[in-house]
Amino acid sequence: MPLVHWLPKNASRHAAIELFTRLGIEPRWKELRHMSAREKAGRYFEFSINRTYYRRLNDVVAAFNRAGIRSAFESHRHDRILRIGLDKVIPEALLSWLVYNFVGCVLVAKKE
Repeated sequence: MPLVHWLPKNASRHAAIELFTRLGIEPRWKELRHMSAREKAGRYFEFSINRTYYRRLNDVVAAFNRAGIRSAFESHRHDRILRIGLDKVIPEALLSWLVYNFVGCVLVAKKE
């Protein structure tokens, strides 16, 4: 559900989740398949507020470093990006931000 995680954990997030669910843009969890859109939206919302937490990238890297694991986010090297060649036309910093926020993360970690 695009951009939902950016919304505050309140009624606006719930409304967005319900809208996406009614539009058919949803995770489609098997255990919810017999529920109405409203019921599924409630379950997705509960999950989003009680079972997800987004940490800052710097905090994740710092935790790995404290454990003796050298790490860095290299989202600009995401397989989908390399396949279509966006890395050749968009500056690395902008590409990393776009991929991290709209596609996913690539964390490279090496034990020292």
